[in-house]
Amino acid sequence: MNHQTNIWIARASLGLARAFVPEGILASEQAVDNYQRVWARDGIMAGVYGLLVGDHALVEQLRLTLLTLARKQAPNGQIPSSVGLGNDSVVSYGTLAGRVDASLWWLIGAALLSRQLKDAHFASQVAPTVSKLLALLKAWEFNQADLLYTPLGGNWADEYVTHGHTLYDNALRVGAMQLVSAAWPEYLSKAETKRVTKKVAATFSIQDNDHRYHREAFERLPKPLPSYCFAACGPQGYDVRWDAMGNAFALLFGVNEDAAGIAQQVEWFLAEHPAQLVPAFWPVIEPGSADWPLLADQFTHRFKNHPHHFHNGGSWPIATGWLALGLAMHGYHTIAQKLLDQHCNLLQKNLASGVFAEYYAGNTAEPGGVAPLTYSATGLLLMAFAVESKPETIKAFFQ
Repeated sequence: MNHQTNIWIARASLGLARAFVPEGILASEQAVDNYQRVWARDGIMAGVYGLLVGDHALVEQLRLTLLTLARKQAPNGQIPSSVGLGNDSVVSYGTLAGRVDASLWWLIGAALLSRQLKDAHFASQVAPTVSKLLALLKAWEFNQADLLYTPLGGNWADEYVTHGHTLYDNALRVGAMQLVSAAWPEYLSKAETKRVTKKVAATFSIQDNDHRYHREAFERLPKPLPSYCFAACGPQGYDVRWDAMGNAFALLFGVNEDAAGIAQQVEWFLAEHPAQLVPAFWPVIEPGSADWPLLADQFTHRFKNHPHHFHNGGSWPIATGWLALGLAMHGYHTIAQKLLDQHCNLLQKNLASGVFAEYYAGNTAEPGGVAPLTYSATGLLLMAFAVESKPETIKAFFQ
């Protein structure tokens, strides 16, 4: 690591520490919108990084985050997406739609923490929460055919257009099942986990196979097919757009063992994308396009998904961090290094605008959204870990 990179790694670690509260980890120390709360995704992602590097303070904050969320588990088993503190007593399971991935991240965080701590008390303390969640996930299949169904706005991309059987949520579910079946085998068998993993891998693969979810729609897809996993599918057919987080977790949890196509797409972004950034989703949805009406009315607080912004073509450090880690697990350390160098340069260039911005505009690379954000500090730290880690180290942690 060069001197500048080491400085930004230190600043990111300090940024995470500033988000610590007695109840867990905040999405942001800034009181903007609803970010100054304990969030499932933000806090657990930061905690997973703590487990990766053995940061005891972060690991303890992960434990607190998991317990705070578990105490607010809904009667149906659902984990809140965020929990307010102090005068903010709101417990949110989602606004316009419930958040499927909050429950998935809770299972991943709890299983990883249980494995690392080897703490029988913690494992038994959260076991009832685990049992309820597994039943809930089975119900969220709806057709009992091994694929989770996510409503519009039902995950981290809560103001975007992906929905149905999404790659991101189903890859996370595979990871959650793999980890839970090892931590709590009495609740989940390895046979069921293997069956679901096989179904998800077959569903989102670009290769034809005997387990294709929607044969008729698949055969009508324009050729050539993309080199990466599909973003989503459903009764309406296949959504073949690029999803950075979905493809990252497909690599990390063994849904996609062929990283070459994803590496090819990332290299294309770094060379041909308007700002040479890796967008969260691509291509950009423009006014007048078929998906624009679906996007235009789907927001809270204010509309953010202008072309090249937010989920609509913006580049999120957290998504890039997970992608760098997934690629490094398959030996693509050169790409991970490029992504790390690029983000350190962006941070240095935009010092006056505030550090660890939520995203960067896909056409100008200007920072946007909330800053500082726990998500974004975690993203940079994941990139740095990816660059210096052996593939087998990463794989052993996630699989």
